[in-house]
Amino acid sequence: MSLYHYIASNHPLPIGERGGRKSPLDKSGLVPPKAFHFLSNDNSYVLFPGDFSSSISEDEIEVYETMEDAAGIIIYELVQGDEMIRKHFKLPYVYGIVPNWGKFYFNQEMKKIFPEEYWACVKCVSVLFDLMRDINDDQSVFELYSCWIGEGTQESNSELATCIRLSTFK
Repeated sequence: MSLYHYIASNHPLPIGERGGRKSPLDKSGLVPPKAFHFLSNDNSYVLFPGDFSSSISEDEIEVYETMEDAAGIIIYELVQGDEMIRKHFKLPYVYGIVPNWGKFYFNQEMKKIFPEEYWACVKCVSVLFDLMRDINDDQSVFELYSCWIGEGTQESNSELATCIRLSTFK
């Protein structure tokens, strides 16, 4: 199953990727990448699905020192099928949000077993909170909502709602 995340604000949010930091060795260009290379992982490559191995050029490989460097978030406009998500929000500006090379959760067991993935997840959450702090003024409000694929039309459970004060959150 796929977990989808959404964010709403009383201010427009910037669309696109935030948080990724490419290696100085990166030579990728403007074309969409076909592969990712993490230097910290013994020259391993992460390829997109499909058989591109014989047709990948240097400008189609994004290079990062670590998975944590690649991690961040992507904010995107809702597409037609996502419009039913708006009912879960009180605020006017609603977007999809994706953790890039991580997740929006982590725990100590993950830190022991998969340390590189753990730090990528920590960074995804940190970049999300940095975005909210960057936009924050005395009137800023944000709502977050997550649901499994196909559950976006169901009523949300108000008992799961949590208020986070950015000024005191650590």
